[in-house]
This record gives sequence, structure tokens and C-alpha cells, in this order.
Amino acid sequence: MRKIYLSIGSNKGNRYSFIKEALRLIRKDIGKVILMSKIYETKSWGFQSDDFLNICIMIKSELLPSELLNKLKNIEDK
Repeated sequence: MRKIYLSIGSNKGNRYSFIKEALRLIRKDIGKVILMSKIYETKSWGFQSDDFLNICIMIKSELLPSELLNKLKNIEDK
């Protein structure tokens, strides 16, 4: 079982709902969420944009790195 650390953020639409849905899909498709930070609101950096909501998580998963990347990309595209 691998420990994986991810940072998740959203700056468009209903940011909280997007993060909540990403967490649901990570639990469903990737692995168990072991640790989760509080949600932080941050300004964009290096470009003009709406403020971000951000969260960091630690998950455990059996996926290989290439499988993990593919599944995360699929979640991001939803």
C-alpha cells in the first residue's frame, strides 16, 4: 500500500462542491483518505484569477503511479 499526498484546489464555480466531489471520486476510484487538512482560501499567484479553495490529503492506494495519474486526470476532467 502506497502513501500518496495530493493537493486539490478549485477556483471556478461552486468551489466547495467541486472539492467535495473530487474527494468522493478519490475515495471511490483510488483509495482511502487517511488525513485531510482544513480547507484554505488563497489568492491566485502569478496570474489574475478568482480565489482558490485548497485542501491537502494523504491517501493509501495500491495503484501504480501511471494508474494513479490516469485516474486523477479522469477525476479532474469531470
